[in-house]
Amino acid sequence: MNAMVVKGLVRRKNISEILIEKGILDAQKISHAVAIASKNSSYLSDVLVDEGLISKEALLGCLNSEWRVRAVDLALVELDEEITKLIPEPAARRYKSVAFAKEGKILSIAMVDPLDIFAVEDIALRTGLEMAPHLALPQDIAKAFEKIYGRTEAVNRMVAEMVNKDSAPEASGVATMVESARSDIAELDAEAPEIEKIVNAIILTAVSTRASDIHIEPAEDPAGKNSKIIVRYRIDGMLVPGPFTVPWSYRNAIAAKIKIMTNSMNIT
Repeated sequence: MNAMVVKGLVRRKNISEILIEKGILDAQKISHAVAIASKNSSYLSDVLVDEGLISKEALLGCLNSEWRVRAVDLALVELDEEITKLIPEPAARRYKSVAFAKEGKILSIAMVDPLDIFAVEDIALRTGLEMAPHLALPQDIAKAFEKIYGRTEAVNRMVAEMVNKDSAPEASGVATMVESARSDIAELDAEAPEIEKIVNAIILTAVSTRASDIHIEPAEDPAGKNSKIIVRYRIDGMLVPGPFTVPWSYRNAIAAKIKIMTNSMNIT
């Protein structure tokens, strides 16, 4: 598919067009990835990598050659706090950009869209430096934000105290958390300290990362072995995994606790 010309301007090809045209992925696989991205409000590039349809290196290389932009695997870069803080946090989050290197007056920045000339010029004006924009995957930008701006100490303490996916649910000390087929949600102790701690940690993490949404998703394994609760946050339009997992046996108590907190929902 050739680039379209609209009113004298050349429209750059999108990721789907590039990958299909180069024969890297077929339309069916692209449609599958687009459906997942649309359902989760995620970036297509992140879904393609997460689903194993293309490696990060191959995708960045492909976009690098097609869009004529430099690319960087931000996950492999050791971030320097003095450099990253050269871009004010509001601007960094608005333009989804991370400063990762500086040489003289030239600042190298990783961006979701390095071809956004208005964003590049605004960052240049704010920093007083020349910009060397690089393409990076959205999920790597989001992870870099967490490293740079972090979470509050209170959240870090709570997360450290929480059980992780490798912990046995029975070891948590929460009575009657393991469900039987006859258990009733009203019988579960939503006010147990462990449940309150988990719900508080989930909410405080959202506040400290400036998330707009919290997704608490039960992922049930039909075999009954790997069921888990996935916590994700929408940060700057991207859904990113939370810093912890929650044992499957807690699901009803957490749902009841949240319903009680709203003071408007029947827990049954």
